[in-house]
Amino acid sequence: MERFDREVPEPARLAVYGEIAAGRNAYVAPAAPSEIKHFAATPAGGGRMGYVCI
Repeated sequence: MERFDREVPEPARLAVYGEIAAGRNAYVAPAAPSEIKHFAATPAGGGRMGYVCI
C-alpha cells in the first residue's frame, strides 16, 4: 500500500479508499477490456495488473 499511496494522486487515492470503506454492497461497474488495457499501460496500473485475472 505504501507504493500505492506514493504513486496515485491524492484525489484518486481518497476515492478508492472511500469505495473500500463503503463495503461489499457498493456498486461497481465492470471495466471493458479496452479500459483495463488502458489502465495497465499507465505507470500506476502497470505494476498492479499482475494481480488481476482478465
